[in-house]
Amino acid sequence: MDYAKAYLFFLRKPQTGFKNVLFGTIISLIPAIGPIIFLGYMVVIAEWLLKDEKRENYPDFSFDRFLDYLKLGLWPFVTVLIFSLLIILPIYLILAAIAFGIGIALDEPILIPIILAILGLFLGFMISYVMGPLLLYSQKYQKLDIKGASRFALNFVKTLGFKHVIVVIINMMLSFLVTLIGFLFCLIGIYPANTVSQVAYEHILIQLYDEYLALGGDRLPSVDLPHELAFQPSDLNQSRRFSQEQKDYDDSEF
Repeated sequence: MDYAKAYLFFLRKPQTGFKNVLFGTIISLIPAIGPIIFLGYMVVIAEWLLKDEKRENYPDFSFDRFLDYLKLGLWPFVTVLIFSLLIILPIYLILAAIAFGIGIALDEPILIPIILAILGLFLGFMISYVMGPLLLYSQKYQKLDIKGASRFALNFVKTLGFKHVIVVIINMMLSFLVTLIGFLFCLIGIYPANTVSQVAYEHILIQLYDEYLALGGDRLPSVDLPHELAFQPSDLNQSRRFSQEQKDYDDSEF
């Protein structure tokens, strides 16, 4: 796993890296549709990363593609929302009830926030652990498919095993560190730090997906992006290899 590349590739793009972070941060702050638009942009980023041998080439954010981003981000957003309401929220309520119960039973109210903090970390781990493959599936299929997403997520975590657990824990620590650095920049730095962490998580998902495929996992389909957002290989040789890989994949599907 290349964590350094995951957290730096978005920023390191010549001339436009910091601009993309800024635009992504501004978009994410737009009420209601902002997160959906940014999620759609990450769909495009993921598609480019999967087709780029170096796993670092991605398109610049374009305000002209708002509607495309919105369409691409809709179903991943709905999928994550539904699973959050059906799984994460009930788990959180149960854990919170347990925390209050322990605090009251021991007559130590001070334990309640401590237990809630510990349970919050556990819940954060579960969100990254479970939601990652669900998000990847919905990004690639561009539809609401609870059964299919659940099946893929289960197969994903089973195939990767303990490595997936370790990767999620390390990413949580790195994300916390990036957020802390952003906090030191007069608090406002938290927002671009969150943008970098989200894109880094997408990159880590792609790396895990590579591992998943190497271990015999099922390949997900490519996203049919608009022509203006379609992958542009960084050199001619890579373009030829990509075209051949696409042809081989299409033939195997046929």
